[in-house]
Formats: sequence, C-alpha cells, structure tokens
Amino acid sequence: FLYSCVKEVKNIKLPPSDPKLVVGCFISPQDTLIALTLKRSSPLFGSGNGSSQHEPVTGASVIISGNAGSVQLNYNSKRKQYEASKKTFPISGGETYNLTISTPQGEKVSATCQVPPSNISSLTIDFADTLSASKIIMVKWQDIPGQSNQYVVYAQTEEFDAKNEDTLYVKMTSDEPTQRDTQKDGMELSSRLERGRFNDEQHVISYTIHILNVDVNYFLYKRSLDNYKGDDPFSEPSLMYTNIKGGIGIFAAYQKYSVWEKVK
Repeated sequence: FLYSCVKEVKNIKLPPSDPKLVVGCFISPQDTLIALTLKRSSPLFGSGNGSSQHEPVTGASVIISGNAGSVQLNYNSKRKQYEASKKTFPISGGETYNLTISTPQGEKVSATCQVPPSNISSLTIDFADTLSASKIIMVKWQDIPGQSNQYVVYAQTEEFDAKNEDTLYVKMTSDEPTQRDTQKDGMELSSRLERGRFNDEQHVISYTIHILNVDVNYFLYKRSLDNYKGDDPFSEPSLMYTNIKGGIGIFAAYQKYSVWEKVK
C-alpha cells in the first residue's frame, strides 16, 4: 500500500553552488596574537563528505587595517591559521577595523567590526556549591554605563584526574551565555555557571572566569551558534549569523576581563 504512493523522480537539475571562503577571526586589546582561520565551504548541493573539517586555504593575502595603519597576517602551517603579533599591530578600544582577503584563485571577501570602547573593571564571585559533584558559581558585575553593551560569560575549571593522573580543563556553561544591557544600563548583571557532575577521582584545582564585552557581530554570532542544534531531526532550521561580504563566517571584536581563583 505504501509502495504504491512512491513515485521515482529523475533528471532533477540542481542549481549550481560554488564553495565559499569561510572566515573565523576575533580581535581584542587583551589578546597577544591576532589569529584568523580560512577554509572553504562544501557545495550546497552535490556530493559531500558529511564533515565540517575542511583543509585550510593557504597562499591568501589577509590584511587587517584601522586608523593606525594595516598589517598582513602570515600563514602558520603548524597552527593552520593566519597570524600577526599584537606588538606589530595593537588593537584599541573604540576603533573600527577592516578585513580584506584575496586568494590566488581570484576569491575576495571583506568585513568590518568595531572594538567595544571600554571594559568592565571588576566582578564578584560566589562559589554557591563547591562541595558536591556539581560545581556552581554565581558571577556578578557592573554594566558599563552610557553604552550599549553585549556580554558573553563562561568559565573553565582546571581539574586533576587522580585515576588517570592527568590534568583536565573543562568549560563551565552559563544559564544565560549571552546578555544585553537593554533597560539595565549601569545596573548590576549576573550569570550562573555550572559544571556538570563528575566522579570522585576528579578534583578542581582552580577556576578561571571570563566576561567578554562584545560587539554586535560577536553577540549575534554567539547567539546563533547557541541556537544551532546540529543534526537533531526534531529541531527547527537555524541560520548562522555571518558578516563576511562575499563569503561566510565571522569577523568580530571584544574586550575581555578574566579572574583566576585557586581552590583553597
């Protein structure tokens, strides 16, 4: 009965779809290195290997420019990324930066981002639950007044695995990984970070808490990434944010404030 409803379709002409350059680059005044990844996407239609792990694009001209001039990022074959030292090209708060990329194959992409003008100056940490198998941290900070701010909050534990005699670094997730100060300008903001349950052989050595004051590109990209459900067949399609003209990916900026706390 079901087979009788099936009709074979032949000779469907799919629209052409060429691979695009895929860019990943985040710049910050607090980083010591400017790093950029460059790959090509899989065609929208046609055969594919079902993997997002593509080989990097080499031989490209990658230039970041701003009010203070420009710098060319050189390819590092060991780390498989384009790089430039902050010493040769400092990143400054409030400045707008332009990215241009061209390849020997004639591909060209570009993007623009603006570094947030200032950074938070302090935060408070409440270790709400450090004795049980689930670790919980409450983080609070003062919003920067007079600005439209977006924040990304995360933390990392340094743990010793006694069973395997190994050191582990585990990310702690936030109940609200992205926040805006809409209607909360200058007010106190907070985030709840949690490390899932783990066995008694693992002992936390230290915590590192990061609060990023990000530009709108970083914020929209992170939010779209959090909404992405991968290959879950029951989820709605989710478009990934991109600000790369002529390609796909992200060129964004942030200011970072970090606190390291050793477990007593």
